[in-house]
Amino acid sequence: MSVSRIRRLRAALLGCALAMAWIGVQAAVTAAPAKRTDSLQLRKGTLEIRSPSGVGSGQLLSDDGAWPSAPMTVRLKGFREIEHFRATAGSLTFLCEVERAGGVSTTRRCKLGDKPAGEVQPADNGFVLTIPAALFAEAGEGIVLEWVDYWR
Repeated sequence: MSVSRIRRLRAALLGCALAMAWIGVQAAVTAAPAKRTDSLQLRKGTLEIRSPSGVGSGQLLSDDGAWPSAPMTVRLKGFREIEHFRATAGSLTFLCEVERAGGVSTTRRCKLGDKPAGEVQPADNGFVLTIPAALFAEAGEGIVLEWVDYWR
């Protein structure tokens, strides 16, 4: 076998091994909406939420107790606004909500417990936020998710 063929074979095997490892990590965490009309999909460390009513909840579950060690991006697709997003793991809560100065919405801020943890950003027909990795360390078997696009 030529040296170049051996290198290609090694690269292919390494690629397969990495793909299998990634699939294994992703398969351990699943997302389940509370309502059939809502959709929660996990793809490469990103959770995409679609909720036609704009008000909903769901769970992230781990079959084996293994959780990501990195932050998770959440895309809220089709949302006109996001008043409230909460992810709760045990006694720790990650909360994003609209801050209002004088009754007018100003900023969408997030906090983990009582510490600042980023902002919600408008993005491509919805919003994006990032759940800090520290929440997953407290997750145990599951994380409860809740969202409201705007208060009625």
